[in-house]
Amino acid sequence: MFKRFRRLRINQTLRNLVQETVLTKDDFIYPLFVKEGQNFKKEIESMPGVFQMSIDEIIKECEYIRSIGLN
Repeated sequence: MFKRFRRLRINQTLRNLVQETVLTKDDFIYPLFVKEGQNFKKEIESMPGVFQMSIDEIIKECEYIRSIGLN
């Protein structure tokens, strides 16, 4: 059976539906978990590399995240 693939290119919405998966840095989310207090940073055991942090530590972390180009 002959399939007319042009129909999938009619408009941008359909093209977006059938395009290959593309990941960019804008697709990622950086998890931040806030804990009351000051100078507090504790790793979450079930999530290696992810921390609970106080607001002052979160601000430092956000500055670092922005410096490496993540939003």
